[in-house]
Amino acid sequence: MTSYAALAAAPGNAPKGSFGELTVSNGERAREAPEMPAALSAPQALGSTVSNSAPRADRPDLDVSMDLPDMPAFAPEFRNAPELGSFEPAVNREPELVNRVEPEYPREALLSSTNGWVRVAFDVRPDGRVENVSVVEASPQRIFNRAAIRAVKRWVYAPSPGAGPGARRLERMIEFQAVEP
Repeated sequence: MTSYAALAAAPGNAPKGSFGELTVSNGERAREAPEMPAALSAPQALGSTVSNSAPRADRPDLDVSMDLPDMPAFAPEFRNAPELGSFEPAVNREPELVNRVEPEYPREALLSSTNGWVRVAFDVRPDGRVENVSVVEASPQRIFNRAAIRAVKRWVYAPSPGAGPGARRLERMIEFQAVEP
């Protein structure tokens, strides 16, 4: 048996008229479909009404009638809508820190009463975990870096499932102040 796709692609089966010409599988030629009535082939103009109560005389093939109920007009109501400019997408909101672990003061810096700071950069994943912690800048150099990195790796942020699949890059400054006894 020949498929319809093969029949359509065969020579002599090109569309003819508005409905085309068909070939049946046993080799006989099917009769040509009648041309589409002009009333059906032309699109109906906007704003015109069609009566659904009785079939039209120029369309004898349609003997269906139906009564359509009047549909209420749709008018949306906007109550408690946010002011323009007040909506802030979740992607642009700053992640909320829910557990901040304070760094341990390095013993050598504590004994010498050294103060300083470390600026760290890190990624906050959508599940709230911190990863990829690195030092951007520090003063004094290398004294507080390890303590700052250890502390930030243990920070936890509130999960943000609407933030997308990637991590959010943040920077924070951690200050180290020696407490005088």
